[in-house]
Amino acid sequence: MQVATACRNAFVQGAVVLAVLASVAATPAAAAELALPATDAGFVTEAGGSAKGDGTVVSAATYNYSAGFELHYGTGALFAPLAPMFRKNYFVFDLSPAAAPIVAAKLVLWTGTLETADAFELYVLKETTDMPAAVGLAAALAAGAGPADFDSPSDPLVMAAAALYAVLGDGTLTLGGIVLTPAADDSFVEITLGPAALAYLSAFAGGPVVLGGLVPSAEPPAFPQQPFGFTGPDLPGGDPKTPLLVVTTIPEPATVALWLCGLLALAGRAGPRRRAAAAGRR
Repeated sequence: MQVATACRNAFVQGAVVLAVLASVAATPAAAAELALPATDAGFVTEAGGSAKGDGTVVSAATYNYSAGFELHYGTGALFAPLAPMFRKNYFVFDLSPAAAPIVAAKLVLWTGTLETADAFELYVLKETTDMPAAVGLAAALAAGAGPADFDSPSDPLVMAAAALYAVLGDGTLTLGGIVLTPAADDSFVEITLGPAALAYLSAFAGGPVVLGGLVPSAEPPAFPQQPFGFTGPDLPGGDPKTPLLVVTTIPEPATVALWLCGLLALAGRAGPRRRAAAAGRR
């Protein structure tokens, strides 16, 4: 009789769990949208100049994320002769709250001012193939910039900025892009990231990511050819103009299934213990 009862209970438990698993598999998982503010942003030039270096002179420029082709210190060091320099911008996001897979994403940016004699400039986000290096170099620039930095071409931060420039957007994958005209000045724009970019972002879910952008339509010798001029002076305080990465994730049903299987295993182990205890009391 006891054996029959135990078998019947085990069968019922298994049937209940299987029914719940089937329900989980058949029910679409709820999507979760997260708006993640940038923890840092800026630009770097091919010679090692940086928005962080500008910040030692003009504090409001510390988080300027302008990009394109514009005058900057020719050696990366403060007060060096100015020269037309290519610059790439970057945005640092903490993806710790996000779980893979990321099924939708968009970058929301305040445009600032488009400085160009052309009718438009094209801005694209490109893959960064050495993410650990980009994360470390961006962190070094954010932590180290001060009045005594960027004072010579051999300054460690000048070299860090040049190294960051080299790894930003050096991959072949284009994450997204937008055509900017003066009509979009001083407004928010959204750059939607495509399917390949979503897989790319999903690979970094749970940790930091650096998104880098450049202006392929900028061509010497004319300057400036610079989108996002005069942007982002107040990022750390949660300014409403802080760049946002809005991601949508879908919890995987398999996670719930594993949790339910764990409960079933625990129930299976508890059953024999209860029967043994009952037999001992007789």
